[in-house]
Amino acid sequence: AGNNEQSGRIENVTDTGNVTGNGDNSTTGAIAGENKNPDSDSVTGYYKQTDTVNKDLTGIGGVSPDPEGITHGTGDTLFTGSGTVEDPYKIATKEDLEKIRDLVNAGNSFEGTHFTLTADIELSGSETSQWKPIGTYTGDTDNNPFAGIFDGNGHTIKGLYINDVTADNVGLFGYNTGTIKNLTVEGQVTGHDYVGGIAGRNEGEIIGCTSRVTVTGNSNVGGIAGSNGENASIIDSTNAGDVTGKDNTGGIAGSNEGNISNSTNTGDVNGTNNTGGIAGSNEGNISDSTNTGDVTGEDNTGGITGSNEQNGTVENCINTGNVTGNGDNSTTGAIAGGNKNPDSDSVTGYYKQTDTVNKDLTGIGGVSPDPAGITHGDSETPDVTPTPGVTPTPGVTPTPGVTPTPGVTPTPGVTPTPGVTPTPGVTPTPDVTPTPEVTATPDVSPTPDVTLTPGDTPAPGGTTPIGNVHDQSVNNPGTDSKNIAKIASELGVSKETAEKIQALANELGVPVDTLLVTDSSIFSLVSEGDVLGSSFAKLQAKGKGSNKSIKLTWKKVKGVDGYLVYGTKCGRKNKYKLLKTIQNGNTKTFKQKKQDKATFYKYIVRAYKIVDGKKISIAISKTIHVVTNGGKYGDAASVKINKKKAVIKKGKSFTIKASEVSKSKSKKIKRHRNICYESTNTKIATVTKKGKIKARAKGTCNIYVYAQNGIFKKVKVKVK
Repeated sequence: AGNNEQSGRIENVTDTGNVTGNGDNSTTGAIAGENKNPDSDSVTGYYKQTDTVNKDLTGIGGVSPDPEGITHGTGDTLFTGSGTVEDPYKIATKEDLEKIRDLVNAGNSFEGTHFTLTADIELSGSETSQWKPIGTYTGDTDNNPFAGIFDGNGHTIKGLYINDVTADNVGLFGYNTGTIKNLTVEGQVTGHDYVGGIAGRNEGEIIGCTSRVTVTGNSNVGGIAGSNGENASIIDSTNAGDVTGKDNTGGIAGSNEGNISNSTNTGDVNGTNNTGGIAGSNEGNISDSTNTGDVTGEDNTGGITGSNEQNGTVENCINTGNVTGNGDNSTTGAIAGGNKNPDSDSVTGYYKQTDTVNKDLTGIGGVSPDPAGITHGDSETPDVTPTPGVTPTPGVTPTPGVTPTPGVTPTPGVTPTPGVTPTPGVTPTPDVTPTPEVTATPDVSPTPDVTLTPGDTPAPGGTTPIGNVHDQSVNNPGTDSKNIAKIASELGVSKETAEKIQALANELGVPVDTLLVTDSSIFSLVSEGDVLGSSFAKLQAKGKGSNKSIKLTWKKVKGVDGYLVYGTKCGRKNKYKLLKTIQNGNTKTFKQKKQDKATFYKYIVRAYKIVDGKKISIAISKTIHVVTNGGKYGDAASVKINKKKAVIKKGKSFTIKASEVSKSKSKKIKRHRNICYESTNTKIATVTKKGKIKARAKGTCNIYVYAQNGIFKKVKVKVK
């Protein structure tokens, strides 16, 4: 435009032609000759500039340098590529990164757009050349996040330098709601609040990234991200830089409300209040993560998290770094400094303890002895303890967590599995991996490539259980052709796609009723009951209500691509809505805010695998009923049962007596359904809706006893 008037806007345009202005009073710009609109982002776009094209121009006539949102280069397009998953934009230089930054900060989020690094990039940061983060956050409607997919492709961005003690939301990315993956960043970042090596504020996904950035800040300071939001994830990532802050300081994230899994911190972490090797404060889920760096703080200092909040969980984490708390009111723990979650299994893991490492600490600050689920030893990993009377076999390496059984000779070349007790007279089969709690049965040979459900054994003469659901028909080759026709018809896919779906079902042990569940199946529910094809054992989904929010957690399902979360208020007339599509199979939490107080809500979680572009159901949760705080009703805090193990003769029965325990004596439980029961193998034992177990065949299985909000207990059944 020659003249952009006061109310005019020019957005995301491209100019590759040469612009020439010949007037005595000419204002000439490659995009706009003059701009009368006072808004800083009223003109955005890209222009070509070479020795012969727009040589001495800027984007707007008379305005130098170009404002944010206007970029230039020597090519005819902004980037090489088209921005699709098949042909992502190619990023090779510092200038390319700056183009992304300027456009994002001017309001182009690049949602759904794919970028990939094609080379290492040197930013050469210094006091006079500091990096300005990609994405801005002000807390109002003017936020400008990066919402695309940025694939580092195994490359490194070096020389990141930011030094501004007044700046919030700083890192390579300031505010991310998209996906950042396979990227390594090196450098130094100093800011005020929400400071991280990869992202200052993460509300998207960070996957497979490494930070070698020294990070310093005031509040919410982390090696990977300053904060990890409620539906955000940090997965398979490593921080190797030292982190220093005051409030909420962590090796991976300063504060976590989402999911951190399979991640490692090796840098030293120093803070004041809420200091942790993985997260300073944790309101979300931290699982299968390790800290080896030393952690030093004052109040609430922990090897994994400084403070595990009311809805926070820490699962199967390891800390081998030394933890030191120096505050007058310090609560210091080798895993968690403080734990506000009342659930007894909310914090589990292992910590190293020697004369010089975590010498006088327990796993949770102020809690002694360690609760079940927390162990310690003098090695980097959980020890293997020999069992009296068991002679190790030459050539057989003990496995951590596996206790040898007297009278059972290990087989060379066969690796024991933690939690699996060998049975006398049963020879393990090479290449067959037992599953924890699965007891081998004499005369029953495991089948290669078949994984048993925890607690299940094959029933002689019956079908080897696959997966967790045994009260529905399990697929087998004899019914494949019939199922394929049904899948093709009901899911509206080709025969070839239906065959792929059936093969996947056979591999993962998914009943056909589960495969056929779609959005429509859930949207059309007209009851408070469960969708056909659902099971409890596979997802073990549960919910927890607070004042105006509800948090769902579930068990990770192997091999899935993601999860779909549906919900609505309880009541037969209320139809389910799709609340969230989670495109990550490692995510295990979802939090819904802005709920009404003292109100019941119902939810369903659906695990899916993508086959030929279609989301196919792999597991469906039972309906979860949860109430928010503020009224006379509450949720069950636990389930009480009369027996955790039952040994029953074939043909005999045993009845489970179960009841729900309320969080508070003053809070009643309003039941949308009674306590439910589910058998993991109905060929061995069935269970009625009143808890009566019928022993049908020799073997072992589990009976899940679960309340309407998903809290459960498990009864291990052995049929003789």
